[in-house]
Amino acid sequence: MPDPSQLVGGNPTPVRWLAWLRLCRIGNVFTAFADVMMGYAAVSGRWTFTELQRHGAELAGLLVASGAIYTAGMVWNDWFDQERDRVERPERPIPSGAISPQSAGRLGVVLLLVGNGAALVACRPLAGNSTWLPLAISSILTILVLTYDGWLKATVVGPVAMGACRTVNVLLGMSAAIGRVANWSAGHWAIAGGIGVYVAGITVVARSEVAGGKRGGPAGGLAIMMLGLGLLGCFHRWLPESIRERIPQEWAWWGLLALIAFPILRRGIDVLLEPSPDRVRLLVGLSILTLIVLDASIALFLNGRLAGLAILALLVPAVVITRRIPPT
Repeated sequence: MPDPSQLVGGNPTPVRWLAWLRLCRIGNVFTAFADVMMGYAAVSGRWTFTELQRHGAELAGLLVASGAIYTAGMVWNDWFDQERDRVERPERPIPSGAISPQSAGRLGVVLLLVGNGAALVACRPLAGNSTWLPLAISSILTILVLTYDGWLKATVVGPVAMGACRTVNVLLGMSAAIGRVANWSAGHWAIAGGIGVYVAGITVVARSEVAGGKRGGPAGGLAIMMLGLGLLGCFHRWLPESIRERIPQEWAWWGLLALIAFPILRRGIDVLLEPSPDRVRLLVGLSILTLIVLDASIALFLNGRLAGLAILALLVPAVVITRRIPPT
């Protein structure tokens, strides 16, 4: 990938847009969209084009809210880490000088304002009363993102905080549609929690990228990721009976999860055999993209083919962009 400061085709203008996209980890934002779409599909009526036309504004508001807050988290991550990155990752946009800390900070503020404003748009009358649930959850997500980036990231509870961010992001997707078909049940909380545990495991693995040569981090992270997948394997047992009736047999769901887990385990074994930074990055990148497949699978089982395929389609831009822009 060319450095953002390189010139293109002899043009004297630097490729500034590429530096901004790198700062935002723009390829990863599609995993945030997938979380929200899956959460929305899990508690709304079966998706049809008519249903999406009727309630599309709510889903659009949630997607903008999630994407903006997630991207803001990426920006603030680099803003808080700029001194450390000058030593460990000098190629990143801020330490390389491609983007100034002041400009990055202004972008981070704007994105948080846009995200919470979009969540306000997603608020709607529910059962005759106005619900502020999307805005309340987006506010919690904002606090979690800033707390993680600014204070908790380097601590022992950092992975837990990152997992909590993903859990709340799934709940954000559920917030505007809750009550339309089903209320939150233990099964819905298990879905959000399973995604959060899985992401906490990715965070543990990612921490070993810079150090390299140590197997403890990747091994522990892989175990946590598998724990998250195990929780997702059981979520349907805690759903209301009316929802469980339309879910395929349990063996089919566990079989699909096994197929999803296999490439992660294979890549994880490579890391354990040779825990180099490059192999860790490959494992982390694969695990992040697998979030979209997980979300699509859950939506397929709970809502139907249209929801599952719509989420799975996000994998295309995510893969294309991450080949050019690093996801970490």
